[in-house]
Amino acid sequence: MKRRRAVLGRGAGCVLALVSACTTPGGPAVDAPDARDGLPAADVQLPPVPNLELIDVPETFDDGSYSVSGLARHRAELRGQPVRVTGILHTLYTCEVGNQGVDGAAGELTPDAGPSEASDGVRPGCLRPHLYLADSLRARRRILVTDYDASLYEPQLVPGQRYTVFGRYDQQTRGFVSTEDGLVVATQIVGDGITIPDPELPPPR
Repeated sequence: MKRRRAVLGRGAGCVLALVSACTTPGGPAVDAPDARDGLPAADVQLPPVPNLELIDVPETFDDGSYSVSGLARHRAELRGQPVRVTGILHTLYTCEVGNQGVDGAAGELTPDAGPSEASDGVRPGCLRPHLYLADSLRARRRILVTDYDASLYEPQLVPGQRYTVFGRYDQQTRGFVSTEDGLVVATQIVGDGITIPDPELPPPR
């Protein structure tokens, strides 16, 4: 009986030695079965990261002007109405043709061919003056602004600066159509660094 117990004791010691070899760092590696084997890989769809710069953009500012996003939200009711919109100058169009125009003619502005409206003119080969306002430089939504006096404003406008545009909110104007967010036919642009000369008075009699 004692001999049988001794044999069992030696057998148990071998089992323990094997287990120890499997579990100690120096022992042989043993792969444990993975409960995920045979399951399809998970497809996790995460929401897009919000633009934190736009979280605090109000619909209207203290002066009563709309933000770009606020104007877009009310586009149906404001279309055809006078508006004020405040935003960052995202993009300013400048004509790449040069002072001599596309045909080598003088670089002076020539009247537009619009039959129904007076025009301050555009240089041959150029688009009409326009710019894009946005609530931030990283914002995807932008509003097109056009029909301002390019000779007055372009030298004073600085991309990245904040401006307020006065004008009419519409869907199209000469040379431009915006079917989604509309556009602003500008009459005045105000902001830091912009000065408007006093109107010339008629000479005294």
